[in-house]
Amino acid sequence: MATQNSLNKTSGGFTSTGGLANTAGIVAINSTTSACGISTDASATTVLIATGGAVKTVTLGSTNTTSSTIIKSGTGNIAMNSGLTVDSTGRMTNAMQPMFLVGRNADIANITGNNTLYTIPWDTELYDIGSNFAASTFTAPVTGKYLLSTNLTAIYSAGYLYAIVGIYTTSSTYTFNFGPLPGGGVTNLTQNVSAIANMTAGDTAVVKMFWGNAAKTVGVQGNTGAGSVTTYFYGALLA
Repeated sequence: MATQNSLNKTSGGFTSTGGLANTAGIVAINSTTSACGISTDASATTVLIATGGAVKTVTLGSTNTTSSTIIKSGTGNIAMNSGLTVDSTGRMTNAMQPMFLVGRNADIANITGNNTLYTIPWDTELYDIGSNFAASTFTAPVTGKYLLSTNLTAIYSAGYLYAIVGIYTTSSTYTFNFGPLPGGGVTNLTQNVSAIANMTAGDTAVVKMFWGNAAKTVGVQGNTGAGSVTTYFYGALLA
């Protein structure tokens, strides 16, 4: 606390030879030759900056030349907004980062094979941070780059020449095309497709499967066994 010798009341507020000034409701703390400190003593306390109920714009740090801004914490965490946390070792987590993982437990029979482009409906939701997934569709909540990946196992019999598995977004398509297909009895074929997709807020992403040159007898194998997730679709906002 400034002493009486260093703090002087004026008609505009108060001034201090140590660098403290208050004019028309604005408080400025300046130092021309040394560091400025707030609550730098050894006592335990709480320091509040711009915590009042009114709207405030808070600026921390300088863009001047090689200026740096350092935020430190002891063994406690640094928490920002409602989900972003940085622990004392620098590891960062964000409980609000958009992310989902859905699966398909029940088999789907006879949904493609005659050049039908079929959208996979997912019947199991393992998690959906932000509630951005519904039935078969993920909707991007914000504009950014999203990691998207799917793994499907198709059930088919002989007679098919080619197939397509893909992730279809509003603006782009990411597919894997394969053929000629192995024949002979009932066969399972597993394929994975992954992409880092540019998505605008409101864009959607679904998984589709297409098989051609035969009857509509191709299906999707669901997950088998407790805890087994082999038929799935997941996504996460990267940046």
